[in-house]
Amino acid sequence: LHPETWVTGPAAGIFEGRLPAGVRLADPDWREPRPVDLLAAARTLPWAVTTDVWTAEPLYLRGSSAEEKAKSAPLASAPDGARAGQAGDGRHPAQHADRPVGGQG
Repeated sequence: LHPETWVTGPAAGIFEGRLPAGVRLADPDWREPRPVDLLAAARTLPWAVTTDVWTAEPLYLRGSSAEEKAKSAPLASAPDGARAGQAGDGRHPAQHADRPVGGQG
């Protein structure tokens, strides 16, 4: 992030105290995105006048729902504590001669 950049959004507080110098954190009351805020930016900021409003989009600083679920999923349910997709001995399933590979066998 560059100096003079504003950080906002529901999860912005996570970065409080960890942002580079000059990067600003919006007050909690102003972190939720609202259409009126986009309109205000378009009226007051020079770059907003020349930017196609249909391409305006937020920069998300958190993982997707799938990524969040994967982080919180317990690994203990896999055999021998292995990660999903791995054999209990740490080898990839394709490395097991006793298992068919690619649906053959």
